[in-house]
Amino acid sequence: MNSGQLPLYIEPRKFADQDTRIEGKIALSSLSRLADYQGASNTQVEVHLRFYHEIASGNRLVTGNISTELELECQRCLEPLKFPVHTTVNLIMVWSEEQSESLPESHDPWLITEDKMSVPALLEDEILLTLPVVALHDECPASLPVVPEPEGFAQPKAADNPFAVLASLKKQN
Repeated sequence: MNSGQLPLYIEPRKFADQDTRIEGKIALSSLSRLADYQGASNTQVEVHLRFYHEIASGNRLVTGNISTELELECQRCLEPLKFPVHTTVNLIMVWSEEQSESLPESHDPWLITEDKMSVPALLEDEILLTLPVVALHDECPASLPVVPEPEGFAQPKAADNPFAVLASLKKQN
């Protein structure tokens, strides 16, 4: 059992065969793909992961949870929005794309491409998957500004109907 500081690299197959747990915290600032979502520089990512080999199915699995808080930008008012992240990890290790096609729906594939895999990359992937498509406050803290229309900006006038001439000819007959 590893507790406290998370390792930067692990050997997933070995960890699964030894039924290893890793628990600890890592600074959000050390996850480069999440640089746009960092609020306070002291924000931590709390991680609880278990790597194990399920003998019955032969699968090597990773289960657990990841928690942190990101600072997103509300797309309505453009003010900062604190977004709590609490994600459950359910992964099956696969060594090829073909293996990932026959997995149970309860687990996502984790493609193992090397003997040593990056823990920060795994965490980044899982956190990025939890982000909303559009971040919005339930209620924006500030009222939205009303922008007046610029002077000289005329409303578009209705275009002439090219078939109006045909309609008038039809009425004459």
